[in-house]
Amino acid sequence: MEIIGRMEKLDDQDAGLKFFAAELRNDLPELDLHSSFESGQIEIVLDQFLCQQIRKEEGAAAIIYGGGKGVLRNIVLKALEKHPLVIGVKDQGGYCLAILGKVDI
Repeated sequence: MEIIGRMEKLDDQDAGLKFFAAELRNDLPELDLHSSFESGQIEIVLDQFLCQQIRKEEGAAAIIYGGGKGVLRNIVLKALEKHPLVIGVKDQGGYCLAILGKVDI
């Protein structure tokens, strides 16, 4: 599937390894957004979930947006692409994997 987002923070090999490791996990934290939230709430819910995962020292998470016309998918991918805690996103079709990194302050 397609890698999207700010992967320039990781080299290709490191990015590939991080996504591979995330794909192998059966305990990957996930946020299921399809049919649960209104579009205006998505960025807030995503931000809360990602901050929670960083506090738990998670390196990756799955965001489920389901199939359909792609409206929710587009909202989620755009929000993740600009989110400061996300260093890479890989669209998996129906969901995506987000590689997380701490913010430099």
